[in-house]
Amino acid sequence: MKSLLLILIVFSLVSCNNFSKYKKHTIRHNRILLENSFKTGDRLTAISSIQNILAYDTSNYGLLDTLANLYIQLDDLGSAYQTSNKMKALKPDDMHALEIYGTMASRLNKSAEALDAFTKLYEKKKNTAYLYEIGVQNMNLGKVDAGRTVIESLLNMPQSVTDIYIARLGTNQYQQVPVIAMAYYFLGSYEEILGRTAKAIEYYQNSLKYYSDFSLPKSKLLKTGK
Repeated sequence: MKSLLLILIVFSLVSCNNFSKYKKHTIRHNRILLENSFKTGDRLTAISSIQNILAYDTSNYGLLDTLANLYIQLDDLGSAYQTSNKMKALKPDDMHALEIYGTMASRLNKSAEALDAFTKLYEKKKNTAYLYEIGVQNMNLGKVDAGRTVIESLLNMPQSVTDIYIARLGTNQYQQVPVIAMAYYFLGSYEEILGRTAKAIEYYQNSLKYYSDFSLPKSKLLKTGK
């Protein structure tokens, strides 16, 4: 019986040692692949390498951050959202993780999650881009009057002229615009939905006053012939 127990203990120690060697080898191998993939711009290999490392180093915040940004570059919003959620679990008060999480939630129409994230962000930093998202998500959740009041308040905030919002134009297409330009565009779109075309055009034109190259209101005005 003692001999059997000794054999089991020895086998266990050998197995642990082998696993430790395999783990180190795997991490080292995938870090080399990761470094080379960055040099060649191979995002898919970079993602695969990071995933292999994270299988053993699950709480590596830096790798999770890199992975989230790679997913964003590939427009894989769902994977970026899930990865940012892991980042947020590791660092609940980290604004960077919270901003990625909130932005991905917004783009995936997860309005409740986005509203929660941007409310927390705005409490920590009074960036009007966060306030804009708070207004939009409230409207998406059916709180139309509350959301519109928030967005309209941006029109009278000097900071909304200098704060920047990253507008998503389409797959892997983005444009950085002043928050106030985005607010005017959103209000114009809402008026258009309600059938108030003249008011919508006025909002679109005001949006372009703050950023003349903003493609979204320009496209809307082209359709109206204005």
